Amino acid sequence: MLGINTVADRDAEIAGLLTGTLACAVAHHSRDWYAVRFSPGRFAVLDTLADEAAWPRLPGIRPAVLLDCKPPALATPVSRCLQVTLKARRGQEELAARYLAGARQLVDAEPLTLAWYALRLNHCDFALVNFFGDETGQEIHLSGGVGSLLMEQESGLFEGIPDFECGQILSASATPRRTTAAKAIMHPKA
Repeated sequence: MLGINTVADRDAEIAGLLTGTLACAVAHHSRDWYAVRFSPGRFAVLDTLADEAAWPRLPGIRPAVLLDCKPPALATPVSRCLQVTLKARRGQEELAARYLAGARQLVDAEPLTLAWYALRLNHCDFALVNFFGDETGQEIHLSGGVGSLLMEQESGLFEGIPDFECGQILSASATPRRTTAAKAIMHPKA
């Protein structure tokens, strides 16, 4: 996720940019593209690419690694986003990456979770980014397998409590498909 923070009086301007111009400009390189408003002045963009070479190198933006995803299977409109960020305990980073990628089978069983992405932002920071058609899907997901798994912290893989952030979808362009590419690039949360 690429985080975009702005002052309150620029909120409508940034939302308009993400809803229109930027979505059109990025869509031709992207497999999936989502613009999200988390709160006034706080936005993010998730952009998956089929080919790493397609992403222009921009100063200050490091792509995250896609560990696994539940790609959008249907052309169902999304309206809600849930981003969960986690920090792996020292020495547990590789196990944490495998653990989060393995959560895909739980998410696959949730028909109201329309898309799901497990990301490695850097050596020890991870994110799960989920998309839903409505709040019902989000609530079911939070009380379902992955939400329960993260809150239990039985594995001891992560430090502290996961950070949950809910957002509204401003614009989305997702390619429905049954399988995922071997690798995709994501913008990390700033």
